Amino acid sequence: MSVEAVITQAMDLVRGVAGSVIECGIGEGRSAMAILEAVRPTDRKVYLVDSFNGLPDISVEDGCSSVFYTGQYRCDPDRIKRILGGYKDIRNMNIFAGVIPEFLYGLADNNFAFAHVDLDLYKGTIGALKFIVPRLSRWGGFLLVHDISQEGVAKAVKEYFKIDNLSWGLLDADYWGFVRL
Repeated sequence: MSVEAVITQAMDLVRGVAGSVIECGIGEGRSAMAILEAVRPTDRKVYLVDSFNGLPDISVEDGCSSVFYTGQYRCDPDRIKRILGGYKDIRNMNIFAGVIPEFLYGLADNNFAFAHVDLDLYKGTIGALKFIVPRLSRWGGFLLVHDISQEGVAKAVKEYFKIDNLSWGLLDADYWGFVRL
């Protein structure tokens, strides 16, 4: 299943759920475009957050078999803004450059109907979960975590949700983890 199809299906599930939308880890903007396409007919706020510096250093929690490396996915924020420029009609779209999770605390007043976390590594993923899940709508909020098959991401998801006593499931065998509240 393509990233666009997964995002579209998840966004359909939160159509009537109150709250903003957040994506942590924009990458090349494919999932952001799917999110923006899904919110286009609404006034829902959308927050797209990425450091644009690529991945940080790989940690011990990510395991020695990590397929990722420091600096991978570095991208030019102006290029992403050009790619997403076709969505200027979405008044509430916000693209932010910031390190996750630290940057997220500037968005602390938000509740989220949908969150997409695609940070590839343990530290960013666990930080995003700690910030987002308490702000996820308790009436149908949807959290989508990409790269659940990677050791660091899986560790973060299992660790966080064990603490909160929530369950998680898999979509598409091993790439997408999700939680629906």
